[in-house]
Amino acid sequence: MNLQTVDPDGFTKLFNIKRKRELIRYCKNLTIYQSDFVSFILLCKSGMGDYNYLPFFHDKVPNHLILKDEDHKVLRTNGIGPLNKRAQKAVNKMYQFFEERCYSIAHLFYSDSGTYWYLFYFNNRDLSDINNHWKKGQHIHLINDLWFKNMRADEVWKKHLAGDLGVSSKIHIRYSTERKIIGAAPVF
Repeated sequence: MNLQTVDPDGFTKLFNIKRKRELIRYCKNLTIYQSDFVSFILLCKSGMGDYNYLPFFHDKVPNHLILKDEDHKVLRTNGIGPLNKRAQKAVNKMYQFFEERCYSIAHLFYSDSGTYWYLFYFNNRDLSDINNHWKKGQHIHLINDLWFKNMRADEVWKKHLAGDLGVSSKIHIRYSTERKIIGAAPVF
């Protein structure tokens, strides 16, 4: 990808909104495409954008669902064919692993001063088409410095990582992992 061809206009427009109510209204009809989001991240990481970038990835799996050596041994020794009781229990644990695990991702974009910041965050359930908690489907969450007027980027980042942010009024933004049609105008 050639970073000189990345068009950050959609994010520039989003990041230039200065009123919380206007930002909420703008985001109601907004769709962020994964390819545009990745391009914007790369632009910021390259130093060519107006914002710095900080990512966070966390895979939380309940301890009782992590396969142990004994589970692997039971599966190996079961052989081909019907599962014995212990092998079935290990397989059930594997299925439940995918049901209960929570993979969380956060992307913080912030100005050099730390005064202006945008925090996008989501987990694997937010990107699922099945049993999504938001009626419009796949989405990401957004808050920015308009939510916490006197909180700098480093402070919000620490609070988010600690789970102490306490934001109930976050914005839900449609998120599409499908490829955009080449040549189509970006939809932000």
